[in-house]
Amino acid sequence: MRSFLTDLRARPEALLVALLLAAHAAHWHYTVDDAYISFRYAKNFVEGNGLVYNPGERVEGYTNFLWVALLAGPMAAGVDPLVVSKALGLASGGILTLLVVADVGKRLGRWVGFAAGTALAADPAFALWTTAGLETPLFILLAYLAIRSLLDDPPAISPLCGVWAGLAALTRPEGVIVLAAALATALARRAAGSAPRALLLFAVIVVPHLAFRFVYYHDLLPNTFYAKVGGGLAAWPRGARYLGDWLFRYGAGLLVLLALIGAPSRRLLAALVAALLFAAYVVAVGGDGLSMFRFALFLSVPVTLLAAEGAARAARRFGGAGGPAAAALLLIALALPARNAFAGPYRAFVVEDRARVELHWVQIGKWLARHADPARDLVALPVAGAIAYYGGIPAIDMLGITDRHIAHAFVPHPGKGIAGHEKHDMPYVLSRKPTFFIHYPFLIKDPSTPFTTSQFDTEWNPGLAALRTDPVFDKEYRGEVAEVRIPGAPRLYYFAFFRRRVGSR
Repeated sequence: MRSFLTDLRARPEALLVALLLAAHAAHWHYTVDDAYISFRYAKNFVEGNGLVYNPGERVEGYTNFLWVALLAGPMAAGVDPLVVSKALGLASGGILTLLVVADVGKRLGRWVGFAAGTALAADPAFALWTTAGLETPLFILLAYLAIRSLLDDPPAISPLCGVWAGLAALTRPEGVIVLAAALATALARRAAGSAPRALLLFAVIVVPHLAFRFVYYHDLLPNTFYAKVGGGLAAWPRGARYLGDWLFRYGAGLLVLLALIGAPSRRLLAALVAALLFAAYVVAVGGDGLSMFRFALFLSVPVTLLAAEGAARAARRFGGAGGPAAAALLLIALALPARNAFAGPYRAFVVEDRARVELHWVQIGKWLARHADPARDLVALPVAGAIAYYGGIPAIDMLGITDRHIAHAFVPHPGKGIAGHEKHDMPYVLSRKPTFFIHYPFLIKDPSTPFTTSQFDTEWNPGLAALRTDPVFDKEYRGEVAEVRIPGAPRLYYFAFFRRRVGSR
């Protein structure tokens, strides 16, 4: 730690990179709906209901145990989880960029270190997910800390590698990949002397959590695995397209090209192994359905380290002026991804999704909180985050992220739809007799035609189409329209939903 602080004092440009990241994250001002699932688990835990989505239903609808635990403490003290999650994310992302600047600068020169840190801070995906409310930046930081000692020359697997990898595994299950990359590198470079201690420390952290999961949730894997990852080999083409879009449409290809130039470096074998393992994992699980390439960020740090090495090697090969030329190559490589912060389909999707969460789903949740009884009512939801968190009543997640039955449901063509939006079972949902059935979680301006066919025929929730011809739904539910007043908005909005008829059995 003392060495790290000394490096930072010698490199004030590292603080400029951290400030760039903070400004870039503020530019997005984004909170993903899935973050509210974690908030709801933490809220129920703080209120004494257990680590559950619905009181009395033990389903592990989250993959970020450590993140939820970190949210719960401040929530118990009355701090808004939105504030806590963004502060933790920004701290994690900021520390990570400082580490990259210092470590790369020590090895390749301060200009290259500055450019490597800037490549991370200026990456729209990295900046967006830094303060989007989920655990992504914390996981990436812990993963980097786990392999950091293996980037030294000579390399060494520190016992702390097991601690950092264990904490990463509590933050996301992919922490196991981090440990595998570290161990494989240590064995390949004959630096595995402390590997047994690292493994032991990893087990001390991870095994109790696995035991807790089995005893408390009666599952070996999180419920989200069954809801999102199903599809087997059929999901691989979708995962390959996901990585291909990140490389070419998003624009990470030049950075990866520099990484390939740097890949022969034995010093960065741990970064290479981690990048390859994470890339294979992303393909195997079929990518991700959330915005701006969240799963590709698992590759961000190892690719950036390799790209810095590749840029320095290319500068030397072509007679460049050392550090400045290598830094220029890195800055050119980040130009294509950086354009997504200002224009293009990925920015447009985030802007649209931000409005969905803040304008529509938060307001619908607050409407439910005013008009539903938590002790009596149940709501069926097509999205499980903000509506349920602010609504405060028991909910059925129709996509199965927080519902064990739907997560394990059979779908005829797995891996063909949107990741995380394939599972459904409408007969099961109707059998639970929800009081409110929200099929279209959006506010509308014109209440004269509140229900349309397009509201049911959606790729993001394929099970809804069956409701148009379901006799049980037609008999037991009636459509309603409610007024929604948004503070500060100049006009009224309306909310169309279905309510269970009084007396239906």
